[in-house]
Amino acid sequence: MTSTITSKPAIGASLAVRDAFKIFKENEIQTVALRGANLEVKPGEFVAVVGRSGSGKSTLFSLLAGLTEPTAGRIEIDGRDITNLPELERSRLRRDRIGVTFQSGNLLPYLNALENVELPLEFAGNTQARKRAKDLLEEVGLGARQTSLSAQLSGGEQARVALAMALANNPGLLLADEPTGELDTQTSEEIMQTLERLNAERGVTVLVVTHNPELAARARRRVSITDGVLEEVKP
Repeated sequence: MTSTITSKPAIGASLAVRDAFKIFKENEIQTVALRGANLEVKPGEFVAVVGRSGSGKSTLFSLLAGLTEPTAGRIEIDGRDITNLPELERSRLRRDRIGVTFQSGNLLPYLNALENVELPLEFAGNTQARKRAKDLLEEVGLGARQTSLSAQLSGGEQARVALAMALANNPGLLLADEPTGELDTQTSEEIMQTLERLNAERGVTVLVVTHNPELAARARRRVSITDGVLEEVKP
């Protein structure tokens, strides 16, 4: 990967979780995935939320990305409560302010790498979508793989395309769900270095959700989640 990320500096977004509960109901059974979770992330911070499988990480991630709503409590982006926003407004917020990478990569299999990165740019009305997409793929080290379909890419390459997609509209907040997944050590290191550069050089607020304590240790601040409860990890 190259050492710089193109485009103007981002203005880091603030993020807050305020007494959030998430309860799932199936017939007569209720599962409490989040229990009064609270979290405050300032603009430009790099935070890791670490927890085991089943701890509530995925639920928290979905709430932060505006993909689902809490049963009670609030989620705020830049001081704005997004909890009860209409879906169209939440979609616009994700498009304009939030970059999201999923553990699965979330690439469309019938599009090549370049087309996958172009897509969010076109939705945003970017008149130079192709050029911006090419630049981003160059930045994540995939300039030579632009025409490859996702099935033709390695797991590490798919992760890089997903990161380029998340960066397409110059977000102020980047949410990454298990960004290194089951990648090899070298590729994991490259992904983490890229996230660190984004945070340091462009001021992007980065929040990583992971089960990996070594990955979490790379963040400037760590928060643990156990049985749906968030707790600050002391340095």
